[in-house]
Amino acid sequence: EKIVSKKIKVVSVKNCINVEDYGYKMEGNNSKEKKLFTVLFSGRITKEKRLDLVIDAISILNKKGINIRCLVIGEGPEKTYNEQRTIQYDLEKNVFFLGEKYKEDLIPIFNEADIFVLPGKVGLSVIHGLSYGLPVITSDNFAIHSPEFEIIEPGYNGDFFHDFDPESLAMKLMEWEKKLQQDRILIKENCINSIINKGYTPTDMCNKMISVFKTLSD
Repeated sequence: EKIVSKKIKVVSVKNCINVEDYGYKMEGNNSKEKKLFTVLFSGRITKEKRLDLVIDAISILNKKGINIRCLVIGEGPEKTYNEQRTIQYDLEKNVFFLGEKYKEDLIPIFNEADIFVLPGKVGLSVIHGLSYGLPVITSDNFAIHSPEFEIIEPGYNGDFFHDFDPESLAMKLMEWEKKLQQDRILIKENCINSIINKGYTPTDMCNKMISVFKTLSD
């Protein structure tokens, strides 16, 4: 039998979150001066997400006399472990576990944050954070991530710290505190524009899918 080879065209369709979850569409998502540098972690609290590295990094900075706080949104099997780690490092006044939050309840919390940190595996949470104008920091161990990590451009809309090193994460947090002090508005614009320009919106996703279906029907 003759084997007839066919060329198959592969089209990449960027993922997206629900329309109502994009921070830049939320009323009340306004820039304002922050009094205390605030890190935000939002997601299911699992081993893969590595919330413990955020706590370790804050502990490192706290010992150096650098006051920083972390807001944690989410539940999960590793929540108790991380709460105990917070107590162990005497960080109850720095790390706040807020539980599960959705939709409008997220707005004031995201507005309190300066930066979005997911040390472990990232996926669509990157898009969620960027949509509020928050730069995203995660590990440079790319093998653990879902494809969405490719939207992060170091120095533009986020950054990568080395592997799972809390010292490296602590250093990146301090770098971005200085960056945000210098040009918070521009960085927020960079974060939001990166989503739109790289096609991580429902409109772009729909248009790409429709285009593929039209091609198949021709």
